[in-house]
Amino acid sequence: MNRSWRTPLLIAGSSLAHALSAQCPGVLPAFSWHSNGNAVVFQDQTTIACDSIFWDLGDGTELNSEASVSHIYDVAAVDTVRLTLKKSGCTFVTTGLVAHGGDTEVCNAAITSDFSYGQTGNNEVAFSDQSDAAGANVISYWNFGDGFVDLAFSPTHFYIYPGAYDVSHSIVTVDQQFTTACTAGYARKLLVRGNTSTCGTSVFLNLSVSVDQQNVTATADAVPLTSGMTIGDLVWDFGDGESLISGAGDQFHTYSAGGEFLVCVTAYALDSMNEECNATACEPVSITAPLTSTSEMTAPVFLVAPNPMRDHVVVSGRIEVGMEWSLLDGTGRALQAGRFPQSGQQFLHFDELPAGYYSLRIANAFSTHCVRLIKQ
Repeated sequence: MNRSWRTPLLIAGSSLAHALSAQCPGVLPAFSWHSNGNAVVFQDQTTIACDSIFWDLGDGTELNSEASVSHIYDVAAVDTVRLTLKKSGCTFVTTGLVAHGGDTEVCNAAITSDFSYGQTGNNEVAFSDQSDAAGANVISYWNFGDGFVDLAFSPTHFYIYPGAYDVSHSIVTVDQQFTTACTAGYARKLLVRGNTSTCGTSVFLNLSVSVDQQNVTATADAVPLTSGMTIGDLVWDFGDGESLISGAGDQFHTYSAGGEFLVCVTAYALDSMNEECNATACEPVSITAPLTSTSEMTAPVFLVAPNPMRDHVVVSGRIEVGMEWSLLDGTGRALQAGRFPQSGQQFLHFDELPAGYYSLRIANAFSTHCVRLIKQ
């Protein structure tokens, strides 16, 4: 690889993200909705349990709530509903376009919506409607998350770029005034494998990925096909918050948490006129969560001493680099927070705190543990 030229802004941004980010689990948020009289019931369908759930129902209603919420819209409309999940300090978001009735439209049909999908080629996904219209006449509406929509029941869609997309499918019935009466739908985050290039046929980029439990071996072949074309560094994104700029086409990456991830590599190139182009390839991977025995899951992961404390505590036990900690007051408000910079025994200083009762919370990718602290 010729690394005599690079894009400074790209390198600075990617290096900073790599240095500051901790690995995130592979959470792909999903949710469904259906009519219940004149209300719409939203249900979190994410397969990985998360720490918190936040709903934005598109009409100004925001709910920091449970996995299932019910809402009555004032008027019939099409709104963008957003589900935000948090796990291990990471945020995951999926949106869906929801066509719904207002408070005067009453639904009396138990319709439900779901869909399956499969990639039929690079950047191309075939969708299959799995809805139950309960014998009613319905209109089908797809939003592919890249600005394109479709009214077919089971369409095939080509994405210009590989990546992660918010795909939603909904069905609605209509009353005699052609306003929405019953609605049902499903929205999920989708990982699309494939490739794209601004270099045309001047650069060949192939990405192959193999998985062994939590370990991924990725190989990128970037080959110039036009005379005078020069390949620069490769930019790697492993989908868990970790990124890397390297001239090497072979990478080994270990995931600290399980889930679904998208491994992407971008090759930047210069032609003989010193004009830049790039090619990107992506492959989804499914990572098995690290095995944890029952005793490890139930045993305390850390010890705190002294307790009562005066100006500091020593945290010991199974402490790993990147674990999050936070100190809460009696109302649950976070007073201080951070991440452990290294594994093993840690010192936390609380000399500025007034005397009282506090909670120290420490979390990793799989669980959260709290201990009650007394400051003398």
